[in-house]
Amino acid sequence: MITTEIIDNPDLIEDACALLYESYIEQGKWVFSKNNPSGIHVETKNGRKLLVDKFIDNARWFGVFDKDRLIGCARLCGTDGSNKYEVEGYPAGRTIREFLPRVNCMEMGKVAVSPYVRIDVASINSHQPYWGRSKDMQ
Repeated sequence: MITTEIIDNPDLIEDACALLYESYIEQGKWVFSKNNPSGIHVETKNGRKLLVDKFIDNARWFGVFDKDRLIGCARLCGTDGSNKYEVEGYPAGRTIREFLPRVNCMEMGKVAVSPYVRIDVASINSHQPYWGRSKDMQ
């Protein structure tokens, strides 16, 4: 059974950061600047590589689970210590700064889905979503 839950357990947040690493770095081949405004970097913890940044502790994490296995995650962030959203550290963010609310607002940032889960594109086009699992998840 697929469920969605708020993640507030440090071990599950670590699992989410490992999933972000797998999705962004391994699968997406993303190369980020070492001097990026978000402080994005890779840490190794408990033998796993994690994608983390300066917003990791100031975030609301959500997980998608297939039974007890984390298969997807998303993160909402508030502002940092300078009252800025993550997007504001980048050139495009400076352009929209005056339009961003400072109260009761969060920014959706990192999102990842396990490579063991796929979406059948043909079913999306027919407006009948179907989630399929690869053989090693069954």
